[in-house]
Amino acid sequence: MVGKPPVTPERVSAEALVLRLDRLRRGRTPAVLAFDGDGTLWSGDVAEDVFHWAIERELLTGVPAAPLVAIARAHGLTLSGSSNEVAAGLFTAYVAGTFPERAVCEIMAWCFAGHALGDLRRFARQALDDTGLDARVTRALAPVVDWAKNQRVRMVIISASPRFIVEEAARRWDVGPHDIAATTPAIESGRMLPRLATPVPYGPTKVVFGRELFQDSAWLASFGDSPFDLDMLGAAELAVAVHPKPALLEALPALPRSVVLGE
Repeated sequence: MVGKPPVTPERVSAEALVLRLDRLRRGRTPAVLAFDGDGTLWSGDVAEDVFHWAIERELLTGVPAAPLVAIARAHGLTLSGSSNEVAAGLFTAYVAGTFPERAVCEIMAWCFAGHALGDLRRFARQALDDTGLDARVTRALAPVVDWAKNQRVRMVIISASPRFIVEEAARRWDVGPHDIAATTPAIESGRMLPRLATPVPYGPTKVVFGRELFQDSAWLASFGDSPFDLDMLGAAELAVAVHPKPALLEALPALPRSVVLGE
């Protein structure tokens, strides 16, 4: 018996996608588009950009190394040294596959503990400028964003990167803090603590955060690049893959309505 050929996701231009979104909306209001940030609205990972930028400048000084060493031990890793050295070691372990992605998302958010929130925003702004984020914005999404603004369709970002970093990156798309769900460290007296205030928006949790943001709005489409966006993509009426990783391309045909944004 000859097996069925693999299903190839439909590729659409931004202009064709806008027409499809317009039909989906059909005058419904309020309506929303949900975007992953890293790899979708921009290439690269803004959390990693700021994390490595800060380590190179030995800026992880407000938090003692102990909490980082403790999370390393909890995952069977033996690390020592300064906060900068242990944080770098945890990231190396993540790249090697011996430290989980969700955990690295957590530590990349709270490892800046001790710093004032204003300083962290300044760090993020400088790091994103230095790493050329403006040149990495996904220009192919511009027609979709323009349509959303013209039609008063809300645009939200649901990201596992730290909130203070995503807020700075989101300025490139004129998305404000009230339209962002991201990894949020605990803050006390204006300074970051070495723990999170809320769970990481990751996998199924992205759907929970999305619904908290926009309640019963018509969820027209979700945009993502990774299999970790799959739940968010599947929660919308249309799933749109942007620069999709191979694992997402493989999983995409299982969703009822899905397309790949062409360049």
